[in-house]
Amino acid sequence: MTRKQETLKKELDDADVEIETQKAFVENLKFADRIQAEADRIRNEDVAVLVNKKKILEHNINEYRQNFGNPVNFNRNYFDL
Repeated sequence: MTRKQETLKKELDDADVEIETQKAFVENLKFADRIQAEADRIRNEDVAVLVNKKKILEHNINEYRQNFGNPVNFNRNYFDL
C-alpha cells in the first residue's frame, strides 16, 4: 500500500508540474498577443504618420524642382522678380 501511495503522490506531483508548465505557456501566449497588438498599432499608427510625411515631402520636393528647376523660375521665385 505504501508503494502505491508513493506512486500516486509522484503522479500528483508530476501533474502539478505539468499544470504549472501549461500556465507558463498560457502566459507566454498572452505576452505574444500583446506584442502582436503593439506591432499592429505601430504599423497602423506610427508608420502611417511617417508614410504621410514622406508623401508630403515628396510633393514639396517635386514642387520645388519644378519651380526652381530652370534659372528663370529660380530667379523669379527666389528673388521675387
